Amino acid sequence: MAFSASSWYDVDHQPWLARLYSREGEGAWCAKENDGAQYLQVDLAQTYIITGVATQGKYEISEWALGFRAWVTAFSLSFTDEQMTWINYIEDGNTPKVSKSAGKPTKNNHLDQKVDI
Repeated sequence: MAFSASSWYDVDHQPWLARLYSREGEGAWCAKENDGAQYLQVDLAQTYIITGVATQGKYEISEWALGFRAWVTAFSLSFTDEQMTWINYIEDGNTPKVSKSAGKPTKNNHLDQKVDI
């Protein structure tokens, strides 16, 4: 599994730190910009059926590094098998899946249907 991202805040907030319950670095990936165009990409290296995605807010003890609390408030999911054509995850026909993540270090599960990638 490999992580990449559009940007990261600093060396302690790199994409590979985007793991549940991580306390390495500052315990989370944080984008450098807050502009709605940032992304985190996970390459699973082979095909899987995805039945859930879990998110977790950054643990509070690490707030000193940024000087403020940081968490995702909404996101969308896209998938590809060849990194050329990305498909948006949808539910109920054409409605894009947009979820909210808690601003506390609690785990939230997302996806109402499986994604075959």
